[in-house]
Order: sequence, then structure tokens, then C-alpha cells
Amino acid sequence: MERGALEFLQEQLGTTTVLPIDGREYTNRKVHAVMAPTAPTLEVVSLDAMVQYLKGNLDKLAEPLMAQVKSPTLVELYGATFGDFRQRDMFMVADCGQVLPDVVFGSFLPQEAFVIMLASGFVNADALGMVRVGGKPVLVRKPVRREGSDGKVNYDDPEDAADAEQAQLSADLGDLEYCAEVATSLVDKAEAVHQDDGLAQTVTLKAGSGSLVRTELKETVKLRPYRTFVDVMQPMSMFKLRVRPGGGLALFEADGGRWRLEAMANVQAELEFRLAEAKVENVTVIA
Repeated sequence: MERGALEFLQEQLGTTTVLPIDGREYTNRKVHAVMAPTAPTLEVVSLDAMVQYLKGNLDKLAEPLMAQVKSPTLVELYGATFGDFRQRDMFMVADCGQVLPDVVFGSFLPQEAFVIMLASGFVNADALGMVRVGGKPVLVRKPVRREGSDGKVNYDDPEDAADAEQAQLSADLGDLEYCAEVATSLVDKAEAVHQDDGLAQTVTLKAGSGSLVRTELKETVKLRPYRTFVDVMQPMSMFKLRVRPGGGLALFEADGGRWRLEAMANVQAELEFRLAEAKVENVTVIA
């Protein structure tokens, strides 16, 4: 019999001995704790579902609870610690990653696939409740969510919607339309890109009456892709729009990943507001 097999049998069949060493207790073999049973975890895909669960309180949870925003797409709901081994029940997990649209960054896509991605994977005027006035998207006056100096979130009167927010949203949508216009107007030829120094590109676009025009692409564009729960405002990020000879287009992230922190803060604030509105007072939200 091999030595390894013999040692395994000795470990399984031998007697467990507690050894005091330097004031600590050790065993001469590996032992496993017998844990108390925990509640099965419910799985949902939205913040609203988590709030409805807590508001309805079907499981009669009177203990203090903790909702942890672990990532832009994941929130876990825990109970208080219990037992000798300080276990926690994970009552619910909200994971929106499985329902978010497939948005590709850093890889070149054919023109048609790129346009479809822009239309389905980014916040547009329809999603924001905007209408067109003079050819530009304009935010419809509606209650605007604000976080006060006391940390509480309230809704402003519709007439008090901030002009700065209106301007920012309009600018973001303008860049989305700009990317779509470049993609649909790009000449599908090997010579579509005339100049490329790694930072700026000059490309050929189709103009009216069948004419062509050379134009330099914007250095960066501001877009709001769907990357977190649809219950909250999607964070804006900077992107590099790049064109490859032959018609391929790609978006490259240029914000260093800061959107993740903003998205998690948005999720935390929204969840706190909704829980307060539903009069759920035993949940602490952390991010």
C-alpha cells in the first residue's frame, strides 16, 4: 500500500487528540464543525423585489438585517450572526447581471451589430422619459430624486428640476446619437480611416446627396450603458470611439472604472430611499 493511502487511513481511523501548544489548543487531525442549519436563499433580479419582500415580511424577520451592495449588479441580504460559529443567514440575493443587455467593450463589431448594441444596451431618450424639441432630447418635467445634506433622499417638485441635470442628460444622449450617426454613415471600405495617430482618427462618412465627407472623431464620448440595476440611474462614463478599416467599430472604457463606485452608491441610496418609503426600519444598507 502506498504511503499516502496509509496516512489517509490513519487520519480517518485514528483517535482525535487535543494538544495544548503555547497556550492554544490544536488537534492531531483535521476536524469539521457541525454548523446549524440556515435559511435557503431567495434569488431575485431587482431592487424592487427585495423591497417588496422586506415590506411584506412573510418570513417574520424582526431581527436587524443588513443589505450589502457587493457590486454594481449584486446585493445580498443578511441576518444577524448567531450560534457559536457566528453564522449568518443570507435571506435573499438580488442579481441583475443575468438580465442586463450584452454590451461589448474593447472589441470591434460590424456596423450593424454596433448600431443594435447602441440601441439596446444604452440609456436613450425613451428610457429617460424625454421628448424631442427642435431636434434635441428634452427631459419631461417630473419629480427628481435628490439626496439632502442629512443623507435622506426626497423628491423635488417637478418645476424645480435642475437645469444642470437637464444639460448633462441631453449631452449624454447627444453623444449616443453621435456614435449611432458615425456607425450608420461610415463608408464600408478599407480606406474609411484616413488618419490615425492612436488618439485621434479621421474617417470618411456619407453625407447628403451621395457625397462623402472627411471628419475627425471626437476624442471621447459620454454614454450611459446598462451596467447596474434598472431601478437606478445608470452612471455616465467616458469612452473612446474607434473605427477600424473595413467598417468595424468599438468602444473602449476611459474612466478607470470609477463608474463602479458611482453605481454602488446609486444602488445604496435608492435602496435606502425605497425602504424608508416602505417604512422598513430594521435594515442597514452598506456598500
